Amino acid sequence: MEVADELRLMAAELAQKHPLFARQTIERLLWRTFEKYREAKIQTFVPVLVRRAAEEQLRYADAPPYPGISPSVASSGESSAAKSSAPKSGAAKSSAPKSGAAESSAAESGPARSGAAGTGAPASAPAHAGQPSG
Repeated sequence: MEVADELRLMAAELAQKHPLFARQTIERLLWRTFEKYREAKIQTFVPVLVRRAAEEQLRYADAPPYPGISPSVASSGESSAAKSSAPKSGAAKSSAPKSGAAESSAAESGPARSGAAGTGAPASAPAHAGQPSG
């Protein structure tokens, strides 16, 4: 069988397996792949090598860009997790206190935690004030 006939037959088979691509496109891919092996010393396995290389390229080109993500999301560059966790405009504010903001937010949010390590003791009182000696 002639090389051209063999490549046409392969292209028809691969076109059925990968309907996203036109037979002519697959045939061009096969010819380009065949050109890599044209000067091979042993030609026996060239058709097998050409077919395998072409099938691999077609599978890669036919696969979704990112497994588990729909094409519409992948084309926008965002995943569904990124969309759902993104803060709405103005909804999330920085939790880092600004200078002078710590005192006012502490007074608004609850009891002051001044003094000895959050014991509620005044700042001037020793850390052991109010605790039994022992």
